[in-house]
Amino acid sequence: MAETLLNISSMPCFDDLYIVTLEDYIDQTNELIDTYVPQRIKAVIPGGETRHESVQNALDYLEAIEEDPDSIIAIFDGDRPGVSTQIVEENFLLAEKSGASVTAIKATDSIFLSEDGIVADSYLDRNNVYLAQTPQTFAFHIILEAYRNNEESTTDDASLVRMLGYPVEIVLGNHDNDKITYPEDLIKYLSIRR
Repeated sequence: MAETLLNISSMPCFDDLYIVTLEDYIDQTNELIDTYVPQRIKAVIPGGETRHESVQNALDYLEAIEEDPDSIIAIFDGDRPGVSTQIVEENFLLAEKSGASVTAIKATDSIFLSEDGIVADSYLDRNNVYLAQTPQTFAFHIILEAYRNNEESTTDDASLVRMLGYPVEIVLGNHDNDKITYPEDLIKYLSIRR
């Protein structure tokens, strides 16, 4: 998280930055902020048990402080330290124009669905398949409406916006912005950074 925090906080395109973290990590998060970016973070918001609940808590917080409904909100994963300023700026431009944008990369592997995890049931045309990344960026009133209208847990904010019928424009991401989920992902990230 420290790498992501340093990277994002160095980008000039943000007015305010908020961090959402599990309550058990609030003290540790505040220490990171005090060490690296004490001037940039407006608040640390307690997260929920799922990503969906954590984003909901952040949206509730912003609504409580009367965030401008037309302001543009970018939602990031803390485990994507390699996001570039260019990707973030493109997200803001598209979200300002259309209300919603999602960072994504085109699929390069064959992709199939499996209902049971044992048998490949059906293949998708990879030419039409994208893998979502973050940031996912929205006019505040749109993402707030999307969460208010769907309480089912999701791992992707843009999918909720699409359910409401809003268009979500794509910003092409890259593999520098891949999520660090497994130890081998961290090794790959560190080797790219050298």
